[in-house]
Amino acid sequence: MSVKSLKGMAVDRDNPYVKKTDIFLCAPQVLVEQPGYNLRMDDEALEAHVEAITEHLLAGGTIPALEVIVLADGNIAVRDGHCRRRAVLRAIERGANIPFVKCEQYRGGDADQVLLMITSSQGKALTVLETSLGYLRLLRFNWSEEAIAARVNKTRKHVEQMLVLATANTDVHELVKKGLVSATTAIDALNEYGEKAGEVLSGKLGHAQAHGKKKVTMGTLRPSIPPKVWKGVVESFESFTSRLDHGTRVKLAELESLSEEQIKGRKVEIDAGALLELLKAQPALAEARAKSQAAPAGQQQSLEV
Repeated sequence: MSVKSLKGMAVDRDNPYVKKTDIFLCAPQVLVEQPGYNLRMDDEALEAHVEAITEHLLAGGTIPALEVIVLADGNIAVRDGHCRRRAVLRAIERGANIPFVKCEQYRGGDADQVLLMITSSQGKALTVLETSLGYLRLLRFNWSEEAIAARVNKTRKHVEQMLVLATANTDVHELVKKGLVSATTAIDALNEYGEKAGEVLSGKLGHAQAHGKKKVTMGTLRPSIPPKVWKGVVESFESFTSRLDHGTRVKLAELESLSEEQIKGRKVEIDAGALLELLKAQPALAEARAKSQAAPAGQQQSLEV
C-alpha cells in the first residue's frame, strides 16, 4: 500500500477521516486592523506579548493561521490574530524573511466576530475590562443578557455585573486599565456609588498609597471587620431591640408608612439603657475599621470577575 499525502487523503472519497480546509497565504503588509474593532487595549502587557511573539518569529518559530474577512473595499481585515500580525510586521522590520502568513477566512456576522474575540483560545486572553466591553458590543447588537451568557458559558449575573463595568465612566475604566483598581472592586463601587464611583475610588487610592499600598482593593473600599467585633455589634443591636417597649414599637410602625420628609423632625422616646446598649459596640467597631484601613500592603485581597 502506497503512502498518500494529506492532500491525497482529503480527496479520497473512501477516506472520511481527513478533510481539506481553505488556508490562504497572504502578504503581511496587506492585512489591516480596523480602527476601534479590536477589544484589546494597548498597554505594557500587550506590548510584552507582541514582543514575545516577535522574538519567537525571529528565532525561526511559526504561528497559527490568522482568521480574516474581506471587506467591501477589498481590504483583508484581521478578526483573530491582531497581535500575531503586529509581531510579523515587527519581525520583518528587524530583518526576518516572512513573505506570507497563513490565513483562514472567517465565516460569521458582526456579532459572531465579537464572540470570536471574547472566546478565542489563541494568544493572550482578554482582560476583564476588555471582555466586558465585548459584552457591551453584543448588547448593542440587540443580544439579550441571557443570550450572551449562554454563548460565553457564564451566568446571567456574571454578564450583568460585567455590563456594569463596561458602562462605567472613563475615570473608572482608566483606574482598572492601569491596574490601580481590580475589576471586582470597581464593580462593587459602581453598584454602591454609581456616577460617583470614580471619585470615590480615586480618593480610596490616595488613602491606600499613603499607607504603602499600590492599588485599591475590596478591603480598602470596604474595610473588613473581625468576626468578634461583628458579634459584639449584633449582640448590642439584639439587646437594644429586645428592650423597646410596646408603645415605642407602635409609634415606630406608624412612622414607617411616612415619607422621609414627613418623618423629619419627629421624635420617639427610647429607654436610655437600651440606647446605651446599642452604642456599646461602636468604639470597637471604629477601632477595627481604623486598623483595617491602615493594614500593610498585601494584606487585603480581591477576586477578579
